[in-house]
Amino acid sequence: MSQIITNYLSSTKYLYVFYYTMNGYNKILLVSIILIIISIIKETHSPFIKNNNLTAFEYLHIYLIRYIHYLVYIISCFYLLFFNGIGTNIDAYLYLTMIFIIVLGWYLFECCCLSYFELLFYNVDLEKTDIAYHPIFISLFNNYDSLILDISSYLYIINVIVILYYLKSVKIIYKIIYFVVLLFLFIESLFISNVVFYSPTNKYLLFFKNIYNQYMNKK
Repeated sequence: MSQIITNYLSSTKYLYVFYYTMNGYNKILLVSIILIIISIIKETHSPFIKNNNLTAFEYLHIYLIRYIHYLVYIISCFYLLFFNGIGTNIDAYLYLTMIFIIVLGWYLFECCCLSYFELLFYNVDLEKTDIAYHPIFISLFNNYDSLILDISSYLYIINVIVILYYLKSVKIIYKIIYFVVLLFLFIESLFISNVVFYSPTNKYLLFFKNIYNQYMNKK
């Protein structure tokens, strides 16, 4: 029995050392893999969208999009945790650029385009689907998805504020301009916009849908 415990502690120690010697990007890749595996297992046992007509081909695309979504989600909300602070200047620039593109996407698409693209493969009626319906959260957190979504939104802003504060290579005026524009897009998208369902007239969503239709028609 003592040998089993010793072997377990030894293997745990190696895993611990392995994880903490990885860089931030590799850690995010690993955590995202763990999340998608849990998500798939949970959905297999308790489907949150009742559709028995989906093919393996469609599920492959669903889980690929969801994995990418987990990557984006983890780095967006937990950047400071995985990079032990703001990281290098390049890391910080990449993060700030990514966050701006994400929030600009919310504003232009009037929703999360990754959730939209994933839901396209579920063949649901998107015009009757709430834009707050995100498979990446529902598949893991069930009825607590709205709470997790709210917390995540504020983590975006916290990460940005900390990075801008400690990033000394950018002039203060540029930091202010960046943050004001980002905050405007953030508030407009999440709190002011009165869009409830995925819009059938949004030209950016229509572009995605046309790509999806053309792609599926070739299969």
